[in-house]
Amino acid sequence: MGGAFYVHDSETGKQESLGTRDRAEATSLLNARNESVRQPQLNLQIAKAYLAGTDSGVSTRTWQNALDAIVETKSGSTQDRWRRAAKETALDGIRDCVIIETQAEQLLACLKAGTVITNVHLLKLHNFCLSMNWLPWPLIPKRLWPEVRFQQKRAITIEEHQLSLSGRRTRNDAPFTNCAGILAGRRVTLPTSRLKMWAGPFKPSLMRVRKPEASP
Repeated sequence: MGGAFYVHDSETGKQESLGTRDRAEATSLLNARNESVRQPQLNLQIAKAYLAGTDSGVSTRTWQNALDAIVETKSGSTQDRWRRAAKETALDGIRDCVIIETQAEQLLACLKAGTVITNVHLLKLHNFCLSMNWLPWPLIPKRLWPEVRFQQKRAITIEEHQLSLSGRRTRNDAPFTNCAGILAGRRVTLPTSRLKMWAGPFKPSLMRVRKPEASP
């Protein structure tokens, strides 16, 4: 038995294994590749015809349909996050596109127009479509998917803390700055009438500080 058959690209000089030792199968694969280059639109129609045999919605299913489907699979706060993600304007470029007709450039355009959250949810949506067999192949290979880069996180500086404790603060951020001062080990003296419990995720106890009485 002979070795495996390879295909040779006459333009790039690149050679690639066809993964078969059968001459007839290798010839069929070679012809299919040549046809896909000569008539890419016809190749898409042929792919649709094959896929329609097992999935009647392949020719009409859009990314919005996929978003609706993934939202239905979630619950609670996760479902709420996906509902918000589905409304992102960055996804408008593919929202009404048929999934199988979408090009990689269209996904990249959505990523460019969106934020880090767009990247995270679009990758999950893309993988969801693959797992549901709504996409026969990845539009963007995993190793080429843009890296998720979050902005640098840091603590508040002493200058920012002092500025927030100055007169330039709003009524809304006053409880936070007072709480931050207490959690940082700083004593914050407030009028008795304004002592309140912090209603945020932290609930520190505030205690009244009685000033020492002047001796006679």
